[in-house]
Amino acid sequence: MVEEKSQYELIRLREEQNKARHDEVFGGLSPAERVEYTEKAERIHDLESDSKTERSRQWIAALILDGPVQWTPIPSRRPHTSLKFGTFRAIEKPATNRSTTVN
Repeated sequence: MVEEKSQYELIRLREEQNKARHDEVFGGLSPAERVEYTEKAERIHDLESDSKTERSRQWIAALILDGPVQWTPIPSRRPHTSLKFGTFRAIEKPATNRSTTVN
């Protein structure tokens, strides 16, 4: 519930910051508006940090409860290494020695 309130506050603050940036471009900000903008930016930073911290706590708790994640190996994308150097040369047909005579 608290997480939802902070998400709504974060959305509201971002919208207000966007409006303030728009106003700054087209008319500038007064010193009082600049202070308000800075305070909102700091609050946004705090809310985002809290959100990241909470997600990290949830992830760590899930690791503790569920145990470590079992990773499945990904098959190698390299070409098959059983072919030795020069294998393809043995497959090629030998060149025929045709003597060409120019008359």
